[in-house]
Amino acid sequence: MSPHSTPSPSATRDRVPHALLPAELAGPDRAGRRTARDWTVDVLLFGWAVMWWVILFVANQDYDYLPDWLRVVDPVLGGVLCVALWWRRRFPLAVSLAAVPAVALSNTVFGAGMVILLNLAMRVRWRYAVPILVLYLVASAPYVVIYLFPHGDGWASAFFVVAYNLVFFAWGAAIRARRQLIAKLREDAERERAEHARRLADTRRAERAAIAREMHDVLAHRISLLSVHAGALAYRTRQSAAGAGAALSDTEVAESAQVIRDNAHQALEELREVLHVLRAEERRAAGTDPDATPAIA
Repeated sequence: MSPHSTPSPSATRDRVPHALLPAELAGPDRAGRRTARDWTVDVLLFGWAVMWWVILFVANQDYDYLPDWLRVVDPVLGGVLCVALWWRRRFPLAVSLAAVPAVALSNTVFGAGMVILLNLAMRVRWRYAVPILVLYLVASAPYVVIYLFPHGDGWASAFFVVAYNLVFFAWGAAIRARRQLIAKLREDAERERAEHARRLADTRRAERAAIAREMHDVLAHRISLLSVHAGALAYRTRQSAAGAGAALSDTEVAESAQVIRDNAHQALEELREVLHVLRAEERRAAGTDPDATPAIA
């Protein structure tokens, strides 16, 4: 059985009472998409209802105080209610309301009626489910008063009718509360995971921003050195050409070019290292291999 929860109401749910809607509109029920577990539970509950139908049908043959018309109607109503269990997931309130006449007139509906009460408490809001429970108790009263009080232990029968209705209803309410608690815990866990992922993404963005600022400072320093050395070399070359200073020797030109080359190479290595870190963060966030070294053309 899938849990019944109370989702945020939409326009459709505002116009129609929640419990009157089919399950796919009333909440995230899996009606129509039963899992293997759902089918197993449904078959077992149907078997439970049919078992009680057979037992009570046989027992009714010994109740000679029942009128003939009731002997005919009783098993028919019980059988119809057993079949109706297959629609209890999708239309919990409709099936519960349709069962009221059977509860009032039939003894063989015991098993199916209990499944319907259990389902009612699980899937329908309290403001709809509790009145239906009261209606079940009121509908059972005439049968008890007319047939059981004069021909048996009426008070014990009345107590039994009240007790099994309340027990199965309370059982369904307990299952509903447990499943709502589990759903709430899952929602909290999902919310916490989403919040953790958001904080992690913010931290990574902050780290990348810090790396970008550091890259900017380092490259600015290296490029400034390149500019200074290149400017000095250009200045000395112009002065030599104009005859205003001593000509640069091949060794001095080579040393200056080597300094410019070394600084350019160092700047390129630092840029490659920073980009490797940034791209590794992106690959880690995307779930790919963070160890691949990016190439710089």
